[in-house]
Amino acid sequence: MTLDEAGLDELLHELVLNFSEMAPEVDISITTPAEARCSEAAGIAIYRFVRESILNAIRHANPARITIEMTVAPACDAAAHAALVTRVRDDGTGPVGKTRSGLGLNGIRERAQILGATYQPPTRLDGETVTELRISL
Repeated sequence: MTLDEAGLDELLHELVLNFSEMAPEVDISITTPAEARCSEAAGIAIYRFVRESILNAIRHANPARITIEMTVAPACDAAAHAALVTRVRDDGTGPVGKTRSGLGLNGIRERAQILGATYQPPTRLDGETVTELRISL
């Protein structure tokens, strides 16, 4: 399916289902807001961000749980725009020491720059690895 055939919400849920079949030992959950609407370019960036984040966690961190949360963050003032925030967390071993940035992370970073989005690379926070993509609406 493509964004033309299905909404971002449906594509992300299908992606999670595919990863759940590929790695049944990992509990993967996703929450998305019904009101989440974005451009096709932003939707593709979010899809690739989620796919790469799940793949990295499964390949490198041996998680028992991966959680994807998408929220709409309101504008902080009249001059700002609301943002679609996608956060991926896992309880695996996470990045240990200084890790090199692979092609997937570089691709996410480049797409974020092109869209004027904010990308937070994977970091450890309260025993979890957390990464985030924030795109203005």
